[in-house]
Amino acid sequence: MVVVVIVAILSMMAVVGYRKLVSSSHGAEAIHMVNAIRVAQEAFRAESGTYANLSSGLASGQSTNHGALYPHVSMASSRQPGNYKVGWGGTCGTTACPNGIEWSAFPVHADGSTMFGYTTVAGFAGVAPTATVAINGSNVVWPSTIPADWYLITAVGDTDGNGTFTTILGTSFTNDLMTDLDGE
Repeated sequence: MVVVVIVAILSMMAVVGYRKLVSSSHGAEAIHMVNAIRVAQEAFRAESGTYANLSSGLASGQSTNHGALYPHVSMASSRQPGNYKVGWGGTCGTTACPNGIEWSAFPVHADGSTMFGYTTVAGFAGVAPTATVAINGSNVVWPSTIPADWYLITAVGDTDGNGTFTTILGTSFTNDLMTDLDGE
């Protein structure tokens, strides 16, 4: 009986550890893609002189603007991320990509299907972002003086399908990534 109890406890610990590992790997996908979008934004700016404003708006876990998320906008049945993966590389159309730049033409490539949806918006020096993103219960405060062109990137996903969304935010203002509700 003691051996059975010990094996049961060890197996429960293994299941919990495995779930944490899987959840962490989903977050790693979003971090990798946000950083890849950062590199693509800088490459785009080097070629064109401005950052790419690809999305119709900035999405976050608290917002209802999930219709702007790529690649989820290319899905006919659902625009909201969930605990499923979506292939990268489809078109996003004029409502999600209002400025005529498609994500497929942007130099970002995923290693496979993605669980998170992504948005990126950009602006010019002197014009502050109007997007609202909450991290850890507080809205992110953008710099009051914007001396250079800027971009914002969000990754939004619901990796466990419970309706609570993880948001990862990357900006041109800082090299740090901000995470809200990691692992949800």
